[in-house]
Amino acid sequence: LYGVLPREVGTDWPIEALKAQAVVSRTYALSTLTQGSKGRFDLSDGVFDQVYGGREVEAASSNQAVDETRGDVLLDSGGKPIQAFFHSSCGGRTELPKNVWRSSISEEVYGCIADPYCQEDPHYQWHVDISFDAMRKRLRKAGIRVSAIKKISIVQKSISGRAVTIGLQTAKGVVEVSGNRFRIAMGADTLRSTLFTNLKQSKKSVLFEGHGWGHGAGLCQWGARGRAIAGQKYDAILKAYFPKAVLKRVEKASL
Repeated sequence: LYGVLPREVGTDWPIEALKAQAVVSRTYALSTLTQGSKGRFDLSDGVFDQVYGGREVEAASSNQAVDETRGDVLLDSGGKPIQAFFHSSCGGRTELPKNVWRSSISEEVYGCIADPYCQEDPHYQWHVDISFDAMRKRLRKAGIRVSAIKKISIVQKSISGRAVTIGLQTAKGVVEVSGNRFRIAMGADTLRSTLFTNLKQSKKSVLFEGHGWGHGAGLCQWGARGRAIAGQKYDAILKAYFPKAVLKRVEKASL
């Protein structure tokens, strides 16, 4: 955790935001251990799990957050660590995991909440133009074979307003793709979220406009920062994003 926090959040952020991230990162790591490894390792050190920078990135503030929350874990009703997801910025409303990955893991502890605290995120609002040709190439590289794309549409939205299913109008008919899979295919740093506010289409491209950065499920990191600045303690921050989880200080051996 000493090497994770400086890569996931700003070490100059308020200590209560750092403590919230420490609990979430600890819980996420423990949840993978209780599920059992499906490969040769329990966690990757990149964005698909948690970014890890090693000892050289450690900072006094983030180490303090880890130490002061030592043993604090978010548990489900059965006393197991939840799969505690987090992301950079929810763009104003968080999402349920099932609408991102169609998974019900730890679903009971999540909520879809309005969150006005992440608006200081420099990427809160964004736009990107992607040509239909580039779109097709990226989809095919991701294993989604489509013919020439003429138009796209949002087939289904979640309660948070995110695109759950996207329709691709091609020369051979409509191909439906999950919103999250489409985003990953385009590039998670290119298409920052599926919380689209507008799609401006021309004959050759689409200008995507949206809010937030990330999948939107669980802890909103910029929201946690905003809440800490507003005076909220880390336990209150965690309660906001995981309303039905139990925050408990436990020994690892008891899990």
